[in-house]
Amino acid sequence: MTWFTENPLPLVLIGVIVEALLVVVLMRTGRRSVLWGMVLLAVGVAGAVMLERSIVTPREEVKLALEEMRVLVEADDRPGLLKRIDANPGVAELRNRIQSDLAHVTVDTAKITELKDEDIKINPAADEAKVGFIGSVDVTGAARGHIVLRFDVNLKKRDGVWLVTAAQWGSPLER
Repeated sequence: MTWFTENPLPLVLIGVIVEALLVVVLMRTGRRSVLWGMVLLAVGVAGAVMLERSIVTPREEVKLALEEMRVLVEADDRPGLLKRIDANPGVAELRNRIQSDLAHVTVDTAKITELKDEDIKINPAADEAKVGFIGSVDVTGAARGHIVLRFDVNLKKRDGVWLVTAAQWGSPLER
């Protein structure tokens, strides 16, 4: 049932088609009971969409975590970004690399330009994820320009927060 909790569009599309069929039936028969069916269907679809929006799946949590990190990069908030990286000693090299890379530039804009649902792989326990996406940044400082990179990020959920445990970035043409 993940299609429902990830995307309400199929449900809305089915609702619109059934509603259109009910309009045809109403026009042909003129029965008031069909009108009530139309109202109940509209209320049911609206309720289902609200329910879908209230359910946050692990995939949506990962997307939100990546978006929060993107905002931290764009805001040039290195301390905030480093809090989203796992504090384990094995990740120290990644923390140092990010501090070094961001110390020499100012990020003007950061965007996640290509992230598909199928690019987010979550383990069955929903506490680890692997994500691959294309991102772009506009920087000034030691380097200047528009940079497009492919990111491969491993995340682990600790105390309700998704933290980066490993990351690699490079040319979007490399895989």
